[in-house]
Order: sequence, then structure tokens, then C-alpha cells
Amino acid sequence: MTKGSIPKERTTALLEVVVMIPASLMSLVISFLAVYMYANTTEEIVKVVTAGMALICLFLSFVFAPWSIVLLLVVFLVICQFPLLKY
Repeated sequence: MTKGSIPKERTTALLEVVVMIPASLMSLVISFLAVYMYANTTEEIVKVVTAGMALICLFLSFVFAPWSIVLLLVVFLVICQFPLLKY
């Protein structure tokens, strides 16, 4: 390694963050737009498609999110114990 160069591990981690954050935000924005369309339409097929799109994009935003953000979300859900999580 030459003086002043960035280690390969650090470069790879930085590249992953640079790629993951825009992908996660884009997926999250598409999900919010789908939910907005779902709430403001009366057509049944549009509601089905937008609900499916919202769920897929929401799942993808968690896949693209850095593990620390997903971990914070899981800890928040466990601490708050929402009624949906109780069986």
C-alpha cells in the first residue's frame, strides 16, 4: 500500500454505503407514493397494485438499509411492543 492511499476494506465499505443509501431512499419514496395513490383512489385494481408495490418497496428499503438502521428499527419495535406484535 502506498502512502496516502485508502485501504481496500474501507473503500469497499464506503462504496456500499454510497450505493445503499440512495437505493433505500428511492425505494422508500416509491413506497410512500404508492401509499398516497392507494389512499386517494377508488379503483379496486389500482388499490391492489399500489398496496403490493408499497409492500415490495418497503421490503426493499429495509434490504438496502445499512444494518445499523435496521437494528435500530428492530430495537424500537421490541421496546415499544406495539399491539400488532402481540399474539
